[in-house]
Amino acid sequence: MRRTIRPHLIGALAALILLVVVPAALGAKPTRTVVASEPFVIPAGLGCAFDVLGEPEPDARQAITEFSDGRIQTIGHGSGTLTNAENGESFDVRSRYKETETPLGEGLVRFEISGRIFISFFPGDQGPFGEVEEPGLLLEVIGHQRITAEADTLVFTSYSLNGQATDICAQID
Repeated sequence: MRRTIRPHLIGALAALILLVVVPAALGAKPTRTVVASEPFVIPAGLGCAFDVLGEPEPDARQAITEFSDGRIQTIGHGSGTLTNAENGESFDVRSRYKETETPLGEGLVRFEISGRIFISFFPGDQGPFGEVEEPGLLLEVIGHQRITAEADTLVFTSYSLNGQATDICAQID
């Protein structure tokens, strides 16, 4: 559920960039890391108008492979619950996905995501319905997504979806 917990992704991305830059300079073999998902909060305004509490099941995992050319591939699986912190309404999620992050140069990165995943869109991002407005958008997506983002801010500059999306905020409001 790496990309879906976007507030945590920005800090993790900085750490991953450091892990990728050094091996890439040395022409190293791919590095694989398995990470267990932990509880998290998506703050109001970064997906929904209210805080969303994320509680992954204990078996939720991500296998992250870093390649010497700068690509990062994540294969994730896990179930969990997203809960509206104000009213207690919840939505069960099940993520099974493959994501490839590829640096494009000129300060851009492309994400190719296939499978079932939940994803947070911030105000100002390009989303499936055009530019995302306040308070953001939190979707469960099944299908193939292609996202181009600014590498330093992760603002989505383009987005396409071949599949279906469910508005999680509307489900738990």
